[in-house]
Amino acid sequence: MLALTKKHDEMKRQRRLFSKCTFLFNREAPTYCLQYLVLSFGGTYFTQDGYDSLKSSAQPKITHHVLDRPLPQAQLDTLKKEGNTELIQPQYLVDSLNNLHLLPTSQYVPGTPPPAHLSPFVDGQREGYMPQREKEILHLRGEEVLESEDEEDDMLVEEAENSKVAEKSKTDKKKDQERRKGDADSSSDEEAAMDDDEVMMKGDMSAEEAQRLKARKQAANAKLKKELEQEQKELARTLMTNRQRKLYRKAEDEQKVKQVEIQKLKVKRKTIEKAKAKK
Repeated sequence: MLALTKKHDEMKRQRRLFSKCTFLFNREAPTYCLQYLVLSFGGTYFTQDGYDSLKSSAQPKITHHVLDRPLPQAQLDTLKKEGNTELIQPQYLVDSLNNLHLLPTSQYVPGTPPPAHLSPFVDGQREGYMPQREKEILHLRGEEVLESEDEEDDMLVEEAENSKVAEKSKTDKKKDQERRKGDADSSSDEEAAMDDDEVMMKGDMSAEEAQRLKARKQAANAKLKKELEQEQKELARTLMTNRQRKLYRKAEDEQKVKQVEIQKLKVKRKTIEKAKAKK
């Protein structure tokens, strides 16, 4: 009951998102589209012609002036000083509603490229790829940005591959075989920490080498867990009917295609970030 009450209060607060805002739509702004958005979320608006027809004493204070065309910087400064209002593009209203949060207006000044428009129907954390703009909005809303487990595992594996530790000894191979027989979760980091402490006590390894060895064991445990999960999937696949197997393969193929697209997006973002860093 408490959760339902809290959710109801949150929805009520979100429906009053524009309650403290008064928008002035310039003549070129798509008024017929934007007016429903403003009124649905508790805001008020005026068109340019309607606002000009009012007497100066009856003109209300405008908080946001919506323009949909570039203006010279001098004219923008004049408009901002005259009414002490925020000058924004129409996309500001849509982005604020999609995220249910009043976003900063500095990125929506008329005449400048607005930030990336995000679809409200896509969850970046669930899909495996989170655009930089989505991370910025989550930070503005005070929400924590969690990295996916796959990215953490890849970081561990990459760290292990780049380490200069020699190949495993026969003792390590025996330990790996013993771990395969038991549950992968039982091979925790405590054993690795104990081994590192013993090595440090003997003075055979430096702190840096011990840290590398620990990272290597963590990567080995992660790889072992993946192998066991794969074995379980193969076993479950043998128990499926032909129809279930076809549906499962189709879902796997779709997942692979999605992963390829996600990887392309990550590479593209890194390329753009490197180009910006060079400038």
